[in-house]
Amino acid sequence: MIYGTPYFASELDAWNYYRPYGYGNVRAAVSRKLAEGQIHIGSPEAKPGERVFLNVQEGRYFIETN
Repeated sequence: MIYGTPYFASELDAWNYYRPYGYGNVRAAVSRKLAEGQIHIGSPEAKPGERVFLNVQEGRYFIETN
């Protein structure tokens, strides 16, 4: 199974990811999400049996499990 995470490679990637969702000020929305812990910058930690990989098009990390 593969699932997306709330982890992004950079803040710019998060802006680009959320831009199409209609936020009036996407930078402010991303800053708020970061401050509230809803999203994160950097790679998540993998648990045993998981593989973390970056979807370059989205700038978002995914986790693959067995």
